[in-house]
Amino acid sequence: MAYMIGVDTGGTFTDAVIVDEKGTIVRGKGLTTPKDFIAGVENALNAAAEHLQAPLQNILSETKAFCFGTTIGTNAITTRSGAKTGMITTT
Repeated sequence: MAYMIGVDTGGTFTDAVIVDEKGTIVRGKGLTTPKDFIAGVENALNAAAEHLQAPLQNILSETKAFCFGTTIGTNAITTRSGAKTGMITTT
């Protein structure tokens, strides 16, 4: 079985979608874990894997595409809650 996986890490939740070669689509959701973002990704993927009734390790070993997106940076900019930064450039 071949899988495609998409994950989006947001400010509150991390969402995962797994699609198998038959076109079956399952979703999983977990809390975003800012101190260790990968834990939130694993939680969401495990929730999706439960729907397929397959161990996550097996799914990952047969994954053909893994896409990751995040809105954390965008959220920090729009809410002005990120670290203070500056940029110096030369021409």
